Amino acid sequence: MASSLQGQDLAQVGVPVDAHHRPGGNGVGQVLPGVEQRPDRVLAGPNGEFGAEGDIGGAEFLAESPMLARQLVRTAYLGGADRMADDIRYEYKTVQTVRGVDGRVISKMQNDGWELVDQAQGVLRSTLNFRRPKKPLPWLLIGAVAAVLVILAVVIGVASALSGGSTKKDESDKSPAVASEKPSATPTPAPTTAEPAAPDVITPQNNPEFAALLKMDYCDSANLDFATKYAGKTVAFDGSIVNMVHHGSYATRYDILLGPGDKGPNTTVGPAFKYENVNVFDLKLTGKKIPATLRAGDKFHFVAKVGEFNATQCLFFLDPVSTETR
Repeated sequence: MASSLQGQDLAQVGVPVDAHHRPGGNGVGQVLPGVEQRPDRVLAGPNGEFGAEGDIGGAEFLAESPMLARQLVRTAYLGGADRMADDIRYEYKTVQTVRGVDGRVISKMQNDGWELVDQAQGVLRSTLNFRRPKKPLPWLLIGAVAAVLVILAVVIGVASALSGGSTKKDESDKSPAVASEKPSATPTPAPTTAEPAAPDVITPQNNPEFAALLKMDYCDSANLDFATKYAGKTVAFDGSIVNMVHHGSYATRYDILLGPGDKGPNTTVGPAFKYENVNVFDLKLTGKKIPATLRAGDKFHFVAKVGEFNATQCLFFLDPVSTETR
């Protein structure tokens, strides 16, 4: 970007102009006879050359020192590029995760175009801050769509007006004999077949969707589909505790991560089921050998109600109904 700062422009930004110098044409100014020389005032061109006031590199700059001259040159030539960089706008998102699944969430967000800005590690949870450039609005496309809508509205209005006029004319031309015709008999609706009632408790044995879900990736879109379709329904499955931490600062309330199967912390398939902010009594433990304490790796038969699926954290929330040892 070409730029030229004249003497009066430099004076406006606090750099005095020496009016006693006359351009020499070769990059070094000539001093008028009988006028005191001012060696502390230097001219600089865009390539860093210095001299008295004159034409240097196609732009005139007057400064108190070579260092200030270079700064003025850099500002004049690079200022436009800096303003272009400032025009980039970002949208921001903050995600909180249970420690242990940070890497999965970061990978998923990066695949969606988000850039990790910073990460704060807590005792139980991690806070992840992301950003990504906002997509510019397609003004040309919006204008074209708006024009099409206006034209369509005009066409519909004209067609409606013409149709209304012809309808009135047809009604006035109808013969009285038409009104005396007997109406046709109303057809009898065909009987509908009632769908079989859904089971009270959904298990892998009576619901193929649930059986397939327990073998899918914990971030698969099938998690959201199942949670939406069966919200509030009761499910039952054999699983184990993957992770268990205190909820916030509570000593007797926990966030418990569950997985299908018997592998506990080593579970790699199926949804990341979560009981959030529960105590031991909320689990309603049953069975022959109820453990005195719960820990990761313990195996149970879980019965719970379907909650929501958090697509950002890839967590499938459940509300405990009963927990049987096995």
